Amino acid sequence: MEKAKQLALGQLLKLPDDHPIMKDLLTDPDTVALAQIAVIDKDDFFAAVDAEGKSFFDYVDTWAHMDEAITALREKGLDIKGSDFTVTVTGTKSPVALADDRDVLANLFTPVIWQGQYNAMLGAWFGLGYSNPRKDKIDFVAVQEKVAATEGKTCRVAQLRDMGIDPGDMRSAVTSGDYAKVREKLAAKGDHFRREDVFLLDKWGDHTLDSSAGWKHFVEMWDELTKNGERLEIEDFLFGVPGRDTILKDAQDDSDGLKQMFTPRLWYGRADDVIKLHGMLSNESKAKVKLDEILEELISHDYAVRVDNGQIAGRADLMEPLNAADRDKPDFHAVRPLGLKEVWDKIARVQDLLQAKGEALTLDDLRQKSGKHDDSCLLHAARYGNFDKVIAIMRAGGGELRVDELIEKDENGKSIVDHLASQDKLGLILEPRDWIGRGQDLAKLWQVIPERARDKINFQELIGTLNTAGLRRHFAARMPAP
Repeated sequence: MEKAKQLALGQLLKLPDDHPIMKDLLTDPDTVALAQIAVIDKDDFFAAVDAEGKSFFDYVDTWAHMDEAITALREKGLDIKGSDFTVTVTGTKSPVALADDRDVLANLFTPVIWQGQYNAMLGAWFGLGYSNPRKDKIDFVAVQEKVAATEGKTCRVAQLRDMGIDPGDMRSAVTSGDYAKVREKLAAKGDHFRREDVFLLDKWGDHTLDSSAGWKHFVEMWDELTKNGERLEIEDFLFGVPGRDTILKDAQDDSDGLKQMFTPRLWYGRADDVIKLHGMLSNESKAKVKLDEILEELISHDYAVRVDNGQIAGRADLMEPLNAADRDKPDFHAVRPLGLKEVWDKIARVQDLLQAKGEALTLDDLRQKSGKHDDSCLLHAARYGNFDKVIAIMRAGGGELRVDELIEKDENGKSIVDHLASQDKLGLILEPRDWIGRGQDLAKLWQVIPERARDKINFQELIGTLNTAGLRRHFAARMPAP
């Protein structure tokens, strides 16, 4: 480094004339003259060394006026950030490490140096170790509050201190799932458990969800936030002090983390956020999350809310894919309202809404495919235990159930017949009036009914009743009109 720049930098740092860096430089008139016009850039500032090759940052005196020096350099257009002090400048040490060695951390951790770099400051601070006696000399909470203010933010740990509440109480609530005590303490101060409380750090710089206990009670934490009108945003899962794991990383490392984080009911009304969150996972973690099933539940819930609110435009609205925006994707599988459990659970409400519009569902509507395995809506209805509603729709609108659709298998190898048999509801599809003139089809259907279910059905009586009903219809058709 040029001597003139060394001297200019020493003067910027207000080093005394008898300082080891300054005294030899001041004896040279040319160096003194050139120092007046020397231009110091960012590299000069951090690479500055004395005649012996010792970093300027290795001197106690150079830290005394560091705030003023940084302010002056920034006014000249140099983009000096707090994070620049974490980069190695000599041997294996950074200015942060050298400041720690010289016990001048108070001159480094200032609102001026770290303005606008709150998270980077936390990384540097916790990178110095949790049992560092030199850190104990600094009121770091006060520093945090001021640096947060430079970003237009509040500092939760400072707020809690002002209220006389130990941040450790918040961490204990998260890891135990018991919020009664902190709820009472916060309420006494006119406050409540907040999103920012999830980010409170321990002495190592780890957030509240860094432990398995935190993930075990993740749902309780989410519910507590919801009660107070708070919620975690997708970017919050990327929170973590530099050098420590993020919330997302800890969720993937914990045996229960992914399951808790992707609990479907937590994401009602936020299907797009779930897709974004899933996209942030490692490939290994993505394979552990049944995203299609989660999205189907979310879509089902959201559409059910529409049903409750009477927001159905008409019959076509029940068949239009709810994920139509993904139609052009290669792995697209339509998810239709008529393939959702919550819609079938509210089918009476659906039919009332349609009737008010002069419309009604038909059997052909229910034959459309829905879901990741392209099952018919008929099969979905059977799986959900709502096949009696299908029969009612069939009889009201006409049409017949075909044997092939009654025996078609789903992804688990189960057909409508299998589902009805397990629910003890086979009688729904064995009404003689539905098989008049279709004896051969009924015989074919009988062959696929599980043996254990046949014992509960008198097939001969069924055939007899079917034949009698057929004869009555035949003769009724031949009777002369009155």
